[in-house]
Amino acid sequence: MHSPRGLGARGALVGALAGLAAGALDFGLAVGKAAAFLPSGRGRLLIFLCALYGAAGALAGLCVGLGAGGLGWATDLGPLWRRAFEKNRDAPEEAPTGARAIAYALAVVLALAALGVAIHLFALDALHRYHNRMLIAAVVGATAAGIAVGLAALVMLLAAALSPLLPFGPRVRLELRAPPAACAGAWSLGLIVGGAAVAAFLFSLESRWRMPIPLKALNTGLWAPALIAGGLLLAHGGARLLTALARRLRKRDGDAPAAHCEWQRRLLFTPGGAALGIAVSLAAPTAAAMAVEWTTVRQLDPRPWLALLVAVAVATIAATLGCGRALGQLRRGGRALFAIALPGLCLLLALSSGRNDRVRKSAISFTGATGPLVQAIHAATDLDRDGYSSVLGGGDCDDFDSTVHPGAFDWPDDGIDQDCNGHQATLAPPRPRSHAAVPSSVPEAPNVMLITIDALRADHLGCYGYARPTTPNLDALARESVRFSQAWAHAPSTRYSVPAILIGRYPSTIAVNPDPRVHWPPKVLPENRLISEILKEDLGYHTSAFLSYYYFEPGWGLNQGFDDYDYHLYTLHSVGGDPAATRGSSARQLADEDIDYIAKHKDQKFFLWTHYYDTHYMFARHPDQPVTNFGDREIDLYDGEIRYTDIELGRVFDALKQAGLWDKTIIIITSDHGDGFGEHGLPKSQRHGYHLYRNETKVPLIIHVPGLPPRVVDEPVGHIDILPTLLNLLRLPASSEPQLLGDSVLGLMLGQKSPEPRKVFQEVWYEGPTSRKAVVTHDWHLIYNVVPDDTIELYDERSDPDENHDLAGDGLPEERELRSALAGWMDESALPPDFRARVHDNISKSPMTFSRKLGDTVGKTLTIEGVDVKTPSVRAGQPLELALYLHATGPIPEGYRFFTHVVGADGRQINADHELLKGLMPVWQLKPGTWLRDRIAVQLPPNWAPGATRVLVGLWKTPKRAPALGPDSSDDAVRAATVTVTR
Repeated sequence: MHSPRGLGARGALVGALAGLAAGALDFGLAVGKAAAFLPSGRGRLLIFLCALYGAAGALAGLCVGLGAGGLGWATDLGPLWRRAFEKNRDAPEEAPTGARAIAYALAVVLALAALGVAIHLFALDALHRYHNRMLIAAVVGATAAGIAVGLAALVMLLAAALSPLLPFGPRVRLELRAPPAACAGAWSLGLIVGGAAVAAFLFSLESRWRMPIPLKALNTGLWAPALIAGGLLLAHGGARLLTALARRLRKRDGDAPAAHCEWQRRLLFTPGGAALGIAVSLAAPTAAAMAVEWTTVRQLDPRPWLALLVAVAVATIAATLGCGRALGQLRRGGRALFAIALPGLCLLLALSSGRNDRVRKSAISFTGATGPLVQAIHAATDLDRDGYSSVLGGGDCDDFDSTVHPGAFDWPDDGIDQDCNGHQATLAPPRPRSHAAVPSSVPEAPNVMLITIDALRADHLGCYGYARPTTPNLDALARESVRFSQAWAHAPSTRYSVPAILIGRYPSTIAVNPDPRVHWPPKVLPENRLISEILKEDLGYHTSAFLSYYYFEPGWGLNQGFDDYDYHLYTLHSVGGDPAATRGSSARQLADEDIDYIAKHKDQKFFLWTHYYDTHYMFARHPDQPVTNFGDREIDLYDGEIRYTDIELGRVFDALKQAGLWDKTIIIITSDHGDGFGEHGLPKSQRHGYHLYRNETKVPLIIHVPGLPPRVVDEPVGHIDILPTLLNLLRLPASSEPQLLGDSVLGLMLGQKSPEPRKVFQEVWYEGPTSRKAVVTHDWHLIYNVVPDDTIELYDERSDPDENHDLAGDGLPEERELRSALAGWMDESALPPDFRARVHDNISKSPMTFSRKLGDTVGKTLTIEGVDVKTPSVRAGQPLELALYLHATGPIPEGYRFFTHVVGADGRQINADHELLKGLMPVWQLKPGTWLRDRIAVQLPPNWAPGATRVLVGLWKTPKRAPALGPDSSDDAVRAATVTVTR
């Protein structure tokens, strides 16, 4: 083997060539679609992709070369390589000079233990993060195999390091007893077998629903080393069995033609042959797995894998042909300079060309590997470690202040744009909510039916202009109802949209528990007030829900306020699988449930919510209904599902009429989001849930109100307007539910005009991280890709309804206006609902007054100036209340937290640690010169000891507290107050 410098330089060159090839391939695949963002000058996209991929390839090749060279220089890999590839196999054998056997044994034991620990932690994270059993098992199994490869190198290093410390026992002479190509293939196959065994084991554990997740992860970690070792031992045995084949080939060398012998030698005894053996061993089981799971695999984005495949193939060919051998003639310094300069120059070119927003949008949208590579650059250039960067669209407007970044809370009226959206947040007074007078023709206390249809695009309904007869029953309903031609979802997925419909708030403003260990989708918390609760508690309605997918289990939290909450039909769809690819049909059974409910409750006022799911991918055929057969394409099957659902809804409408309730029932029809069929170059795996384009977020909205004439409303409305409109129709005052963020559109339904142009705001966020925000008006749709690329898209809905021509950056005045409106909404929606109450008179640049002075200093920069004790004497079981007055005299080091401990007369302690202003502000964000009043209320237990109870405060950061100085201080805490507790 060559020196690490030499291999590093060659690796950088080979990797750069591989990256250039992958970049050129991705450009060829993306250039046609890139016209949406780059109508001209697409050569810049080619330069960016080749430079970016080239930099990544060069850096990867450099690391591989340095690693291989280091292993060859420091471990037994060097002699093994020379015996396998660089010397005649008939030459005299070298004397055994390897590390000692006991060193290898210890290294293997340590590596297997490390593998178990790593897989335990990774499995724990995967079980919490992902929700598809097959995906979890596959990811953990593949990770186990990948970690094993890294640990193999670690074994070599540990053995070499431990051998001098253990000067006893025999030495190990590593040797390939079969052709290197066969050995490489067998060991790769063994790793696959071991990883598959780990995946199968975890998959079997996932079926044990009662086993806790930590126990599943622990079992996987305990068994993973044995399963991986078993796969490798099996591979070792297979390689030994190939020894006979190698000997036969050698014997035949003497009789075979010279060209044939040379071909065999290249195939079996060269690095290229070894690479080919690895490729074959990986390709066969991968192809088999893809064939078994083809239904799921065909939904995945193949672009990153294709780019990686091309890069690996080019790198293998280049290395086999000896690319970069001439670098060996350079001096050591020259090789080192080349190895560093090549990826550096490629990276500089990528950073320069990628500064153009249109180039970056095209690359991230239409190629597979650009997004992950750009995120890697963001992570490497995040100087203040706040998770955001200022290069290549990272969005960070101050990379030296960790409190300023696109995900930060923008504190109102402080003169700082913390969230980098170009808008300074301000605490404006709440705007008045619209409320219209209800015509006397609308019946008092009507029944209410809310029908949501999953993934139903507005442009696939006849009443919205679709040519196919997909919705004759909904079309008939629309003709006697109010139809909104510009209705939009605020998010493109069920987990965000359905709570927004039921609660009347934007998805990001709904109180949820985001921990997937509690529930997925994020659990909607009880402090939200749902439409069912309002109608049941305030108006006396009987409330019921009939649902047909496992998302809707009560653990999601949407069952609040329902007398009946029935989701048993979820068993008719694939259970616990990928929500983007479910099978089954439930529309007929769900309609039966609705019809039965109407018959049973026709004599009482009711609210019925029902969610039809058949229109969600995967689409099924319905041979019993020939009118649903529109063809064999995916979009034909989708239309067939819409027609089938419409047939079942027709039965429900007929049941209402037969029960005499048609003129006594408000019917609301909408969808949670739309769907995609390859628009915008998106793969099938991103058909909805990831973007805010029109096809994913424009939804039907039809409201049938007895006593109101039919009408078409052309002004934009959103999901959060549904609940305020319903409450308006039910004659509840606008002030009855101040938590609602939407507006009643009853005025529009009556033919009135909005006093100012209406706007609908949208958002989506998901792992990656990715965050998108958008604003829709009657004529325009502006999308802000906040993370990861900090770009704007602007579409003219009048001339470009398919949103294929991005107008952002063309200097249109509408772009500036919409950007300002969107930034203002982003700042406003980020404020907690009770923000004004939390901050009112509690933060100031001027000194505050208090009843008792303290003056103790904590950590040299925070002064506890004084305290107001609201309850100097309190009974056990009652709340202890006080207000602390804090003054930041200097910057408080980041990461410190404010602690509050309540210590009773008997030494018993209550931990009341919290962020300031009821969780709104971490103490280290308190600006120098600022005064803050922090109100504290601690509930004392009924058995709290009578006598003096102390309240201790201070700063802490693991593993210690900040020092405290002053008359009321101990070493690390300030005694802020002492109250008397009585029985």
